[in-house]
Amino acid sequence: MEDSHRYSSQVLRRTNEGHAKEGKTDNTKHHAQPPQLKHPRAPDMILFRKKVDLF
Repeated sequence: MEDSHRYSSQVLRRTNEGHAKEGKTDNTKHHAQPPQLKHPRAPDMILFRKKVDLF
């Protein structure tokens, strides 16, 4: 049990560290625009499809 728990905690730490390092470099660049582009488009497409289905 201890070994498996230790392993899982190590894996979690590694992934968190990797995301933290990548996030600091990438998020500042990518989070400025893509959220505005991606999020409005996806709902619009869903709404558009629903409207087409209704009409």
